[in-house]
Amino acid sequence: YGYDQEELLGRSAFELLHPDDAPPVVARLADLVAHPGETRSAEFRFLHKDGHWVHIEAAGTTLSPTTAQEGVVVNSRDITDRKRTEMRLRETTRFLENLIDSSPGVIFRGSGETFHTTYISPNARAVLGYSAEEFLADPRLWVERTHPDDRDRVVALIDEAMRSGKVQFTYEYRFRNRNEEYRHLLASVRFERDPESGVTE
Repeated sequence: YGYDQEELLGRSAFELLHPDDAPPVVARLADLVAHPGETRSAEFRFLHKDGHWVHIEAAGTTLSPTTAQEGVVVNSRDITDRKRTEMRLRETTRFLENLIDSSPGVIFRGSGETFHTTYISPNARAVLGYSAEEFLADPRLWVERTHPDDRDRVVALIDEAMRSGKVQFTYEYRFRNRNEEYRHLLASVRFERDPESGVTE
């Protein structure tokens, strides 16, 4: 963390903890002392010698398995890069969620063999009249609400596309929403094939 050993000897580590992180770290240390021989871990920000905060992951236990009177030993490591990666991932996830929520189209994922839905975007209710939870609870809902005159044709189209090795194709069909009204939909399908199992989604 930028310090020489001599700069930290005899100095309380709590002086270098981020003020917002100190209380939970103190609580974890007290818990460690109260349970000799057990391990406790914590994440916190620590002041680097050059003045910026680094994220630290630490795990500690008592030197003695029966008492804390002999002291504790703590191992720590810098996890700043991991925290930055996690933050970028959260930001990307939020961006994609907002993009999907504002999209007029419904994004879904399902088995290419059974047509069971395994994922459907939250805007399904606004477009189709059924929530994502309802689609996931009833994997056959999509097929059953497809117009009877379109059902066999759509299944045959998907089956033929799979067998012919197509990567992507589109088709139109009618879907009966919660109000018992048929909506004309355009679907764009992209197949993903697992190279090991051969399963297509």
